[in-house]
Amino acid sequence: MTKAEFLDHTMPHQGIIYKVVNIYAEYKEDREDLLQEIWLATHKVPLYWMLGAILLSGISFYYLNVWYLHKRFGKRMLELKLLIAEFNEPDN
Repeated sequence: MTKAEFLDHTMPHQGIIYKVVNIYAEYKEDREDLLQEIWLATHKVPLYWMLGAILLSGISFYYLNVWYLHKRFGKRMLELKLLIAEFNEPDN
């Protein structure tokens, strides 16, 4: 499949792809990773299965990240979220 064919194949679903990316990924790096994962998942999928592949990629990405964070940090999740929020605040 050439690049032009791939873009023609996925162009009708661009809005859905970006909505799923923005819903299931919180940070910019995660959004880029999820977008790449969706492109890979939809590369060889027939058009009528495209929506399912997009949603499944977003949901699995989200839950794998949540599972990893709970496994890694456990009860300290609130502390971690506060630390990330503090780190992302602009310096004034």
